[in-house]
Amino acid sequence: MIKHARELILEKTFLLLLEKGYERISVSDIQKSLGMSRGLLYRYFKNKDELVESACRSFFVDRFIISDDEMKKLSFFDSLVHMHNALISLLDELEKKYGKVISVLQYNMLYADVIMHSEAFKITAYTEFSKAREIVEKAKARGEIRKEFSTQFILNVTFDILDRVSSAIRAEDEIRRQILSDVREFYDSIKVIKTAKALS
Repeated sequence: MIKHARELILEKTFLLLLEKGYERISVSDIQKSLGMSRGLLYRYFKNKDELVESACRSFFVDRFIISDDEMKKLSFFDSLVHMHNALISLLDELEKKYGKVISVLQYNMLYADVIMHSEAFKITAYTEFSKAREIVEKAKARGEIRKEFSTQFILNVTFDILDRVSSAIRAEDEIRRQILSDVREFYDSIKVIKTAKALS
């Protein structure tokens, strides 16, 4: 029951963040949305900052985590597809609960907004970015992707593809399809091409 209540608080908080943004959301807004007293809310979270950071961690980080065991098995391309699928699945899930379409742009703009205003979440995001660096380094070490591309470049392009903020003028369903298409094209350009000689 406690776990369910905590998850509901995080979900409602995140939906309010999407609607209002970091600076305009208040504890009163969250209370009204949940029909919960401030005292009960504070049994789960000590203040607004902790609540917002936890909600953002849940919906920006935890849904995308690849376990250490999976990291050993997945190719770099598989990890890109995993992130794409996790993003689309999350947006679809939130849309059903929210009753409105949540765009990739809206989602990523909130991510940027929270990073600018929450030092705790910025640290969380940086830690997760370090894990992404490890995925790239392992793909290089096992000869999956070309070593002449810097890890930073590969990460920058990867996150630019997934962010899709620059594509705001396109239709949402077109953006979602294009992300996966761009992921495939980018991967094809950096992967190691195995020659017939190398395979023998």
